[in-house]
Amino acid sequence: MGANYNEAGPEPKAQFPLNHRLLMGVVIGMGVLLIVGVAGLFVAMAHKMGSDAKTDEVAVAAPPVQGAAMPPIMAPLGDHRVMVPTGHVLRGARLDGARLLLHLTAPDDAPLLLVVRLADGQVIGRYSLISAP
Repeated sequence: MGANYNEAGPEPKAQFPLNHRLLMGVVIGMGVLLIVGVAGLFVAMAHKMGSDAKTDEVAVAAPPVQGAAMPPIMAPLGDHRVMVPTGHVLRGARLDGARLLLHLTAPDDAPLLLVVRLADGQVIGRYSLISAP
């Protein structure tokens, strides 16, 4: 019962092969990089919180220069009349740029959508919503 033998002879001494040492070195290096990265994040956060620079200020537009022409954002709309079918009731309206969507309901509760161009009040689209068969 003395020595531990197998068919190949006595068991060889357990040694770390070269690839195991290399893998261990890579794992340790990645751990060091992880710790350094987290420490860097904490340092950056502490620096950001401790700085006196005010970053939450809102930029305010300067007043217009006397005599300078202001570029028009949109031409004046004026007074326009939109022809709504008789008996229809306005249920809602929504703006989309230079267009207005009017949601109307007919006397028989059938919905109707009108798309109106704001520049001249002209109806450029009319959509009757019906149930699908």
